[in-house]
Amino acid sequence: MLGASGVGLLALGVVVGLSSPYGVLIAFPGGLLSFTALALGAHLVMPPVLRLIGRLFGRSAVARLAAENALRHPERSSRMAIALVMGVALVMMFAVAGTSAIGVLVASAGGEAPPEMTAGFTGFTTVMMALVAVCGVIAAIGVVDQLALGVHQRRREFALLRALGLSSRQVRLVVLLEAVHLVLASLVVGIVLGTAYGWAGAQAVLGSVKLTPDAAATLVWPVIPPIPLIVVIAATVVVALVATVVPTRIATRTSPVAALAQD
Repeated sequence: MLGASGVGLLALGVVVGLSSPYGVLIAFPGGLLSFTALALGAHLVMPPVLRLIGRLFGRSAVARLAAENALRHPERSSRMAIALVMGVALVMMFAVAGTSAIGVLVASAGGEAPPEMTAGFTGFTTVMMALVAVCGVIAAIGVVDQLALGVHQRRREFALLRALGLSSRQVRLVVLLEAVHLVLASLVVGIVLGTAYGWAGAQAVLGSVKLTPDAAATLVWPVIPPIPLIVVIAATVVVALVATVVPTRIATRTSPVAALAQD
């Protein structure tokens, strides 16, 4: 119900934005409601995405084990993933909204907008992305801690796998693939959501701008700026690698006999 109300308000804001920039006042609470619904219902949204991502890594024993581990506790995995989803989505939202808005302003100015106007939009977008990036770093730290805690609680499981013939390298690969599942799923969902929300915001604000005197409304095309996208992808790769440093040590530093003997 919360998600449906949010999406409805967001769509209404986009429609109102075709005739008035005040459509953003309707779209904004719609975005908040729909995003809150996504966070609360992450355990329903993220597991199918994790399952789909798991198929990309093949059908080897290590890949299947990592995929099943990522889905063993869907609520915990979803909580870890949704934190990164929010960070990625917010960065992409401001990037897409700002770049799309500059495109409309340039078109409305006949091909060249005043430098001070584009500079203002670029500066605001950069500041907001920087602030959101700090939140993303905090979310990434939370993912690292949660993954390390999960591996620590499964020491005996990893010891049993090693006793059954899995090498330390394969155990480390299992942990790495688990982290990659979470991070890659968060990246995909975050980019999609950020692009959608960014476009909706730009459309709600600038849909009423007339590019030509006889135009009734403007369709704002979403523009994904390459630099923020590359930065987001690179940051998620770093998170995936950093998130496995401590867990892999936990999983392999204790001998199988000692780990199985622990209560």
